[in-house]
This record gives sequence, C-alpha cells and structure tokens, in this order.
Amino acid sequence: VMEKPGSVGKPGIHQNIRIIEPDVHRTKSPNDTVQEGEVGEIIVHLGSPESFKGYWNKPDSTKRSVKENWYYTGDLGYTDPDGDLNVVGRMDEMIIYAGDKIYPLEVESILLEHPKVQEAVVVGEPDERWGQVIVAYIVPIDPSLTANELDLFCKRHPKLSNYKRPRKYTFQSSFPKTAVGKILRKKINIQS
Repeated sequence: VMEKPGSVGKPGIHQNIRIIEPDVHRTKSPNDTVQEGEVGEIIVHLGSPESFKGYWNKPDSTKRSVKENWYYTGDLGYTDPDGDLNVVGRMDEMIIYAGDKIYPLEVESILLEHPKVQEAVVVGEPDERWGQVIVAYIVPIDPSLTANELDLFCKRHPKLSNYKRPRKYTFQSSFPKTAVGKILRKKINIQS
C-alpha cells in the first residue's frame, strides 16, 4: 500500500464492492458502473456478514444511503489494473467546474509538491459563470510564497490540466484539525 498512496488494497473475501457513476442526487443504480481506472462512487453490497446494516436509530439516513441492498458510501475511488481500490475523496468534496468533475485530492497532491507548501486544501467556491471555481487554502513553509508563484507552478505542472488550476489562493498559518491531526475541511472556509 505504501507504493500506492490512496490505495486501500483489495476488497475482503466476503465483500462485494462496485464503483458507479458519481451522482450527488443518488439516481444512479448499482448497475451504472464505471470502467477500471475511472473515478466513481464506491458502493458496498449489504449481503456480506461483516457489512454495515444501517445507521443506528437513523432510518432516514439509512434510507438515503441504501438502494437495492447497496450502501452508497459517499466515497470516491477507482480500481487500478491490479484490482486494488484507490480512494480519492468524498462526493461532497467534488468540485464541478464548467460541468467537469474535479477531485480536490488530485489538485492538493500537486500543490504539496511545491517545496514551499506545508499543507494544502482545495475547495469549490460558487461561481455564476462556471458553477464552481477552485480555491486553494495553503499553509506555507516559507512565508515568501506568493499566489503568482503557485499559479505558475500549477500552469507548468505536466499532471495538472489548466481547468483544474486553482483560481484563488488563500494563505493561512494553520488549519483546524481533529485530535488525531486530520484537517477539518468543512471549517476552513469559516476560519479564513
């Protein structure tokens, strides 16, 4: 797994997992699967002995998340040629820019390659023309880092398409985190 960041390995023996077309309205059926290597929502069949059976005392949440005996996890991922499952983010983090789906993790991983970036979080900000635009929140290692320097880095990066480039950069001294150090993505907009 260390050779493949984001990989969670192969599903367990009793687990039946599919990756279907991502749809925030949950209109896609368990048969609307994507091709190997294509990102989609990870769903899990509830027939397994170790599977989730529903939310405790939350029938409405269970009803929203279960369809045709499949649990819609809200996680986004893909399978690679080895059959390993790779998680790239959450449905509610997905950014839709001019109809294109952008996964924050792919942009964040590029930003983290910059030697002056300590931490990066990418979010979608509502935009009348494009639906959403990408905004990058950055905790710099070096305070001399500028938005122009990062933008140029992103423009020149061979693995980042231009439409996935952040349109705005906000610098912060730190990010709000959980007790175990996980960044609280949803609180970043509030903090800035």
